[in-house]
Amino acid sequence: MVLDTGSDIVWLQCAPCKKCYSQSDPVFDPRKSSSYAGIPCDAPICRRLDSPGCNSRKRTCLYQVSYGDGSFTTGDFSTETLTFRRTRVARVAVGCGHDNQGLFVGAAGLLGLGRDTCFDLSGKTEVKVPTVVLHFRGADVSLPASNYLIPVDTSGAFCFAFAGTMSGLSIIGNIQQQGFRVVYDLGGSRIGFAPRGCA
Repeated sequence: MVLDTGSDIVWLQCAPCKKCYSQSDPVFDPRKSSSYAGIPCDAPICRRLDSPGCNSRKRTCLYQVSYGDGSFTTGDFSTETLTFRRTRVARVAVGCGHDNQGLFVGAAGLLGLGRDTCFDLSGKTEVKVPTVVLHFRGADVSLPASNYLIPVDTSGAFCFAFAGTMSGLSIIGNIQQQGFRVVYDLGGSRIGFAPRGCA
């Protein structure tokens, strides 16, 4: 699949094709899968789509995504079990694309990695997370996990506290700044960061 950090829908070409481009492997046929299931139109995950639709006959969710280069995909928004080597992940939301056109160069679909990602950490007594560092000219700011993974409920769900931007402007938000003392040197046109500078 094509890896794309600029979009957030995982989709693959599905039979029957209204229009599919040529791909290297056989086109996925959901009718041959026992774990494939359509998502109801009134499901919260369907309503969170940018352009949700509804199959009035089946009462199942439809999706559509357009990309900056003119490529697009439309089809059924569904759940499926994905297997990564020996690890099975059930009920992953995927787009089952029946009309797909664009420059996908033989790939079976697209793995959208743009949605700022949540994790179920319930029942965990210790969690190791990657180090996140903001690199500035003359200063590196290493963020504690609490400055980029935030709890979203009382059941152990944490979400990545970064959001994409469509412009060249980036904002260091209040979550990233918590616990840091920020020093401004107006005369020297410099800025500095002191970790654990606030109670």
